[in-house]
Amino acid sequence: MIFIDVETTGLDPIKCSMISIGAVVYERPSIRFYMEARPDPGAVVEDGALAVNGFTREYIYSLGNAMYDMIQAFSEWYAENSSDYTIAGYNVDFDISFIGQECITNSMRMIRIDRKIDLKVLFESSDLYHGGRRRLDDLLMALGLGTERRPHNALNGALAEAEAYSRLIEKRGLLTPEDIANIFTVGDQTA
Repeated sequence: MIFIDVETTGLDPIKCSMISIGAVVYERPSIRFYMEARPDPGAVVEDGALAVNGFTREYIYSLGNAMYDMIQAFSEWYAENSSDYTIAGYNVDFDISFIGQECITNSMRMIRIDRKIDLKVLFESSDLYHGGRRRLDDLLMALGLGTERRPHNALNGALAEAEAYSRLIEKRGLLTPEDIANIFTVGDQTA
């Protein structure tokens, strides 16, 4: 199973663009993927999206990788590391829709996905959810992890999702203490 997270220039996969992909192999969390790329030419860049992911317009337009390069590298990594073609994430359809649209835009074949697991749905059906907001940070806080550090990073997002899944479903931790300290704000007053 591969946990994925993407950072984008907005919410609409047709008008906006991906700018980074993070992924982690759940069964072997030391196997990771992270890459950033320039937005597609003409893509809408929303200020709200940049506020979430911490990127600036100057930074994203200065990135050396073209979108095709990032999608190609991710597709190859995914094919080498996915044992069962299961994609997981928080609100994972959002991530999949952007990957799919970038494959179309860049005339590439979509990655194979046989199953998907949405951590948001699992959270909403768990004893930890008591109504109200359903953000990833709400699940992380319910699990005692604090919140994800800001600015948001796609690799940290994928790792946070994998750790949350491990604790929610398998009732165990997954990541090293060093990863936990780098990704989450639990016990950190500076976040």
